[in-house]
Amino acid sequence: YQKAKDSFERAIEINPDYVDAHNNLSTLYIGTLKNLDKAINTSYLSLKLICKKSNFKNQSVPLFRLKHDVQQANYLHSKDHKIDGLVEFQKVGGEILSRRENKEDENNYNKKILLTQVEINALLPFYKSDYIYKSKKISTSCINPNKNWQDVEDEYFNSSNQIMFIDDFLSDEALKELREFCLVSKVWNLEYSNKYLGAFSDQGFISPIHLQIAIELKQKLPKLFGPHRIEKFWGFKYDSTLGKGINIHADFAIHNLNFWIT
Repeated sequence: YQKAKDSFERAIEINPDYVDAHNNLSTLYIGTLKNLDKAINTSYLSLKLICKKSNFKNQSVPLFRLKHDVQQANYLHSKDHKIDGLVEFQKVGGEILSRRENKEDENNYNKKILLTQVEINALLPFYKSDYIYKSKKISTSCINPNKNWQDVEDEYFNSSNQIMFIDDFLSDEALKELREFCLVSKVWNLEYSNKYLGAFSDQGFISPIHLQIAIELKQKLPKLFGPHRIEKFWGFKYDSTLGKGINIHADFAIHNLNFWIT
């Protein structure tokens, strides 16, 4: 890991805007769960570079993507967040979505909207602005302190399929803050073919709460998570009126943990 760290840092010295090197460095820090500030700050720097390079491929934007971004902009404005280009983005993006040909239905949710240069100039300042919700410090525990985690661990290891469901996974305090992080943070930059958006830990989808959850999992479920490194974590957002969302799949891991923030 030290050799990898040295190589990533050398790559960044050569090219400070090299996003992959920042991503990999953040992932390395996340895996150790030691220098949490470094893990977070490196990921945020990666997001800043990604936003700075934002542009419209073929002068177009997917309908599902613009719908999400306008709704997020409206939420940010309602909460009085100050972001470059926010008001203009709301106005122009809302006008584009209001056109009859852009009303989504089962036949056109896959549509890409062709933009004029005037529209691109109006939308880009918001897309180029990186913005992360600063979560409040969680006073007690991020994962539910009222649950018997020993029983959870035993249930998992006694299950023939080693698949289980956990209700009330997060504490109320952590749930509220993590949900606000997902609503406010402009991190939803990856577009997927089933019309949903993704965000990754090495590209801004990270906070002290995310990492505290990882640390507490190792502490409260030591047989399950204790021996293993966290590799990556991510989030998905999808609109059930627009597409199927995430299909059945498997990720490369000893254990996968998925939870829904509702």
